Amino acid sequence: MYNMDKEKDLNLIWQYSKFFGQNIDTCEKLFKNDEGYVSLILLFETTENICKSIIENYDLSFFDVVVELKKLNMINNREEQILSTGEFSIRKIRNLFAHANLSNLCFFENGIYYSLQESETCLLLYAKIFPSCVEIITNLIKRKLLLE
Repeated sequence: MYNMDKEKDLNLIWQYSKFFGQNIDTCEKLFKNDEGYVSLILLFETTENICKSIIENYDLSFFDVVVELKKLNMINNREEQILSTGEFSIRKIRNLFAHANLSNLCFFENGIYYSLQESETCLLLYAKIFPSCVEIITNLIKRKLLLE
């Protein structure tokens, strides 16, 4: 099932918030049941809300939350790029899923065309994004706990 580090990270999320821990667990269950789109949407929402909980401000946009996390030295440059400023950041992908017509969007990787409206593409994206999300979430939780 989970490797030891992944299980340890997921336990830390559960300790921080049972609600967020349950969401992450649900993401994994959805993924395992080939529900790629829904697992991605829940992963995006949970990642954003955990970031907001770290700074205790739920009124800011995700972009502004990431800016604030960076100002507070809660994330490093790499994490900032993954979350918001990189070409394929969580925020940019999440915005596509929230606002765009996915039937018109795709990406190419290794010469293969992936349509974002296809469940298989969502599963592929989830598999690529999930480890970074969990790593950043657990780093944020650890950093917040150090400050308390």
